[in-house]
Amino acid sequence: MKKLALSITLLVLTTGCVTHTWAPGPTATMPFEQASGRCKLVAMGADQGFVAVGNANEVAGAAIGNGLGNAIRENQAYNACMEAMGFVATDTQARVAAAATAPVTVPGADGAAPIGCSPGQPCSCGGAPNMPVICQPN
Repeated sequence: MKKLALSITLLVLTTGCVTHTWAPGPTATMPFEQASGRCKLVAMGADQGFVAVGNANEVAGAAIGNGLGNAIRENQAYNACMEAMGFVATDTQARVAAAATAPVTVPGADGAAPIGCSPGQPCSCGGAPNMPVICQPN
């Protein structure tokens, strides 16, 4: 039981919670300190309680699992709140920039302009994972 709890704890700690460096984006309307404070309050409300019945080890395991789950939920709520406040995680910008400059391919339209743009016209395209690519003339 101890090895399993330790394995789960290490797995969650290495993958579950990611801290970011935040920078104001074009839609940020307040200073970082104010936005971060508000988002910390939002994150505090992300916790969930638990009920456990069983022997001491089972209850302890449930408490540890609940604590880890709450830490992950708080982190995700804080990150989502900061994004909603108009801030951008600067440590992920390299991946976003690489994805934005990737060539756009339109299935079955070899050599054609991306959807939404005329051939030979400068075009800006964007999208996100699991979202359609949207192109607009420059």
